[in-house]
Amino acid sequence: MATRTVDQLEADLTALLRAAQPNRRLTEMADDGSPKIPSLIAVFLINQVGTSVGRPKLVNLSQVNKVDLRSMGGVARLVHRTLHSVPAGPLAS
Repeated sequence: MATRTVDQLEADLTALLRAAQPNRRLTEMADDGSPKIPSLIAVFLINQVGTSVGRPKLVNLSQVNKVDLRSMGGVARLVHRTLHSVPAGPLAS
């Protein structure tokens, strides 16, 4: 998952949600143009990604912009940023 683009992650997350909840409709669009989802579904998707990459606590939800939890695109961008974040440490000179 760490090498996936945001668009690929959004497609993966959509497929995951469709597999978990085949009757869920994703017809309503969020402001970012991606399917709108409830924040509880966003948390479920983030937890699934965290489990699949061996990081059960992928993000600290208290520090997440709540707008990111309202759409598939927002969750995909959040996951992408998290998986591609630069680890803390000394800077190279």
